[in-house]
Amino acid sequence: MDRVPTILVFIAIISFAVRVKSVREVHFTLDNSCPGRVVNAIHCPHIIQASSKLQCARQCSLRSGCVTFVRDSNQGNCRLCKTVPMIDCANTVISSEKAYRMTVTPDSCQNGGNFTSEWRCSCPAGFAGDWCERPLFDCKEARTLGYPTGVYHIQPALASQPFPAYCTTPKYGRTYISKRHSANPLFNRSWHEYRNGFGDPAGNYWIGLENLYLLTNSGLRYSFKMEPRLENNTFYQHYYNNFKLGPESDKYRLHYDSTGTNVKKSAGDCLALSLGAPFSTYDADNDGDVTENCAQRHQSGWWFPEGDCSLTKCNPHGVLVQSPGALWSGKPEDVFWINDFGNLLVWNIVTWLHRD
Repeated sequence: MDRVPTILVFIAIISFAVRVKSVREVHFTLDNSCPGRVVNAIHCPHIIQASSKLQCARQCSLRSGCVTFVRDSNQGNCRLCKTVPMIDCANTVISSEKAYRMTVTPDSCQNGGNFTSEWRCSCPAGFAGDWCERPLFDCKEARTLGYPTGVYHIQPALASQPFPAYCTTPKYGRTYISKRHSANPLFNRSWHEYRNGFGDPAGNYWIGLENLYLLTNSGLRYSFKMEPRLENNTFYQHYYNNFKLGPESDKYRLHYDSTGTNVKKSAGDCLALSLGAPFSTYDADNDGDVTENCAQRHQSGWWFPEGDCSLTKCNPHGVLVQSPGALWSGKPEDVFWINDFGNLLVWNIVTWLHRD
């Protein structure tokens, strides 16, 4: 007597697999959990033309959030659905169409993910996706997924490989570009070092121009925020909206739409004259000043105002002078912030990206 329902269930289930990018197999099973019913169309935001179930399955497997598709053979299309039929057949409608449900097995979970239900993987911190198959896009995704503050390997859409970044996740999900809490390491580095990044993301570091380019050109909108602090830990901020870098072939030129602050103590705009400027280092003089090398003058890499080093309003990557009770001496190689700071000594400074 026990064999009959087992055989019937086996016969009733129809499955097929789709290979995606030669990395994983995604299985879809005919959904008979609610006979004669399919998931309500309100849970299926996408309709595609498809001549076969295999085409439907492939499109569903490639679209983030799709777990079910409904095949309409008469119309030659498929509805791609975000959810599956609920308990007691809630959120379903009577239909002669066929619904196919994506099935994630325990073996489907990647990168240490834990299988939690028939089609869910619980990912370890640092990974995302239905199968935990990819690194985080950025630190905002770390916050969305409830991961703690720390160093993660992130991989924006344009990046071929992940790279390390320091993330703070409470409230905002900040992707830190640079952190300078102590005088070492020095930031007077070569073009190669500024391109690839240097330092320790858990301490003082620079994320790298190429990584910053990949982040800001992967289809997401970011604000670039700068936060210098005084010796008494009073902090000031300024931000640059829709911040992007050009490619290395264009010397990582600086672009943004608008600027401002959302805190009581504004740091003042120090990049107004650097909009559209290329990045410069001591061994890559791109500043356009024919009289001197701005990077050598300020002993740092930065987007200096084109054509005149004397117009530089801040030097976040200069020599960090942490002398208690002192004022800025006026040395061009020191870290300084002229607008709203004057001769006050910048004690430390951080910069980060905030995804809008």
